[in-house]
Amino acid sequence: MRFGCCPGLASFVPPTLDGEEDSMSVAHAKQCERIPPILELLAEAGFDYVEFGVGTTAPEQPEADFRRFLDAIEGSPLKAEVFSSFIPPWIRVVGPEADWARIDAYLTVAVERVARAGGDRIIFGSGGARTCPEGFPLDAARDQLLRFLNLAGDHCERHGIVLCIEPLNASETNMINKVAEATAWAREISRPCVQVLADCFHMGMENESYESIVEAGALLKHAHVADQGRRYPADFGYDIDGFFGALKQAGYDGRVSIEANFADLPTEAPAGLERIKRAAG
Repeated sequence: MRFGCCPGLASFVPPTLDGEEDSMSVAHAKQCERIPPILELLAEAGFDYVEFGVGTTAPEQPEADFRRFLDAIEGSPLKAEVFSSFIPPWIRVVGPEADWARIDAYLTVAVERVARAGGDRIIFGSGGARTCPEGFPLDAARDQLLRFLNLAGDHCERHGIVLCIEPLNASETNMINKVAEATAWAREISRPCVQVLADCFHMGMENESYESIVEAGALLKHAHVADQGRRYPADFGYDIDGFFGALKQAGYDGRVSIEANFADLPTEAPAGLERIKRAAG
């Protein structure tokens, strides 16, 4: 297995300074300033790659903003191999506000920029974008989500990227909450460019058995790990060893990213990496 870290950048929420919200471009510049020292820290800790948010590629911003991100990662031994937080919450892919022209335009830029940055995995969590609004027919929402996954799959396939469906716990979305559900969707879509992710944190929140990982088998193309409370992997309550045991039983030997809410990245990221390496054997 290879181990990466999500440093928590580009969640599509511009930071504020003195109570005033920055423009997207200014917020992006501040994020990019943080990237080189974070990459240096993670490389020294022994990680194999980094997982950024798609927002770091500035999909709705000028090419110059994207170039700023490329400059920030240039020269690092850690490559940006995986990108998560695919769709911002203001671009709805489910419900009456779904605008397919805007969705397609966003996908055209976002997927192409991820590929140019070196990514070959995009993670589709994006709970805000895919939540079925109250009162909206669930069957219609399902059809929309299926349409989105195929459309996004078209863009990903064009660039040699695999789109991984990320099950999110019910507090974040009301569509696709379990690995077993994501597996069923991937099987229905039946395209190599649309596969499955397993996340230890969301599985714990949903009380889902790790047997679902084993049943996903070859459809599993990425994994996230965090401990209870979305803390870094340690021994805070979730069965980290059992999670990795299920990954191995499924025949999975790919990338695993720590996706946690770090209180202190310099100490917690190395500790989390040591813990998951021990669990992976």
